[in-house]
Amino acid sequence: MANDCLPYAQALVDSIAAHSPCAETVFYMTWGRENGDQQNCAAWPPVCTYEGMQAQLRMSYLQMAADNGAECAPVGMAWKRVRDQYPAINLYSGDGSHPSVAGSYLAACTMYSTFFRQPTVGATYTASLDAATVAMLQQVASAVVLDSLDPWNIGVYDPVALPQHTDLGSGQIAFSQASVNATQHFWDLGDGSTGTAGSFTHTYAATGNYTVTYIATDDCGRSDTSTFTVNVATTGMAEQPVEGFSVQAGEDGMWVRSPQAGILTLYSLHGQILVRRRVAGDRMERVQLPRGTVSAGRFIAEGGQVAGGVVVRP
Repeated sequence: MANDCLPYAQALVDSIAAHSPCAETVFYMTWGRENGDQQNCAAWPPVCTYEGMQAQLRMSYLQMAADNGAECAPVGMAWKRVRDQYPAINLYSGDGSHPSVAGSYLAACTMYSTFFRQPTVGATYTASLDAATVAMLQQVASAVVLDSLDPWNIGVYDPVALPQHTDLGSGQIAFSQASVNATQHFWDLGDGSTGTAGSFTHTYAATGNYTVTYIATDDCGRSDTSTFTVNVATTGMAEQPVEGFSVQAGEDGMWVRSPQAGILTLYSLHGQILVRRRVAGDRMERVQLPRGTVSAGRFIAEGGQVAGGVVVRP
């Protein structure tokens, strides 16, 4: 296996990628011979029986798929399930190795569900098989592939949209994402605004519920979409301004002054809390921030007034 198969599997995948970088390679997991591989049984005992041979084929094809960033069509495992659950269906031709018409039909159904991630149950083509056999083969192929895609590496390299958002108050929402396999981002913010950054802060002009649509896309044009609702309860950078509140930059950090005591919170553009502290009021207080930090700030005075805005540490 290590010398006679794996290097050639890699060469095949590399050749496909060289000609079409966005092509998705699928390895066709075959089935064990009806009574095992008697020709190689003496030299390799695990393949002496059907069960042993099928287990080796499963392990080998999944290894080739995992090692080469490819998917696997589990025809051999669909074959095994039919043998286990419907032994009256003969999947083999007379040599005990090649497929019968039923075996070929099962393989075709498995490949269809692998390629399109859709069931074949209800497909009208029968290959001249009786309706009961067709229904059983369609059901098995669909279930083996679709009940769990991960074991076959199907879709594990697709983009997965994982948007995040944090309410910063005063109509400001910090949007970010933890998407998988995505290189491009598109946001429809529900108020006519759009964005293409991975993370940013947006200010809504009016209160209400906004439906946000986020699309994560990879370099090959595959995408995943997530839709969620943002509730904006208050808007405006300082609806109840704190008179005399100020933020100044200094060589040794940021200096905050407020005539009233209150709570100061600084958020990163990803919505994470960088600083949350009580400001005593009526004096200058230093806030430590790394140089170059851009944050959204919010100060809530004990009297209920609110101040907010973007804070930049030069």
